[in-house]
Amino acid sequence: MGQLSAAETRSGPQRILSMNLCIDQLLLQLVDRDRILSVAADSADPQLSSIADQVKGIPVNHGRAEEVIAFNPDLVLAGPFTTPHTAGLLQRLGYRVETIPLPRSFSEASKVITELADLLEVGPRGLEIARRLDADLAELQRQVGNRPDRPTAAFFEPNGFTPTAGTIGDRLLSAAGMENLAADLERPYLSLEDLISARPDFLVLQMQPGVSRSQAEALLEHPAMQGMEGYGRILKLPPLAWACGGPEAVAAARELARQAGTVSR
Repeated sequence: MGQLSAAETRSGPQRILSMNLCIDQLLLQLVDRDRILSVAADSADPQLSSIADQVKGIPVNHGRAEEVIAFNPDLVLAGPFTTPHTAGLLQRLGYRVETIPLPRSFSEASKVITELADLLEVGPRGLEIARRLDADLAELQRQVGNRPDRPTAAFFEPNGFTPTAGTIGDRLLSAAGMENLAADLERPYLSLEDLISARPDFLVLQMQPGVSRSQAEALLEHPAMQGMEGYGRILKLPPLAWACGGPEAVAAARELARQAGTVSR
């Protein structure tokens, strides 16, 4: 009787196809690369993904049913915005499709990590990653402290969009020791007038290296904003670093706290 290969002795799905960038980020941390059959096309795009270098060489898919059928995976991981038609068709054809929620908080991120790890039958690895995330967040909160006079920050994205209360972006600012201006205004966009009248202590811009300037950056050249540096500081953060709400988001919060000087001395 021949000796079993390493892949044959491992438990859990061995031919995993993911159709979501955020799932791919976790997948790379949870399973060996040779278990990943295909990742979302967005994950290989350096303008959209922070893991583009890590997924080089892994085939990509665009979430189309015909692509999935061609790959013939034993597990398909879909995000919450995957079309029900695609997921339903694949299930009717006999494929195992699991929809993974995207976290809206750091506590939800830990839960998603452990549940995905259990699904992949790598529970201990998931627990280790979740515990490290929780420990890093607790240490950052200890450093930031709970002072009542937290500075205000405006998270300004292209076209004025901004994360509102309860979103990952809102919790990112809180973890970094700042209050989110948009949480008080209760709407998902900021106008030039909002920024001028509110005079936040910090303006957080998402800056993508190698990409042409966004409208958020161009706004700083508006005559009405020329004094921004005088009463508020510009903080810069790559958008790819926090959008998925996993361990990378805690690292992004730590970087914001460093730039803002909100950590305890």
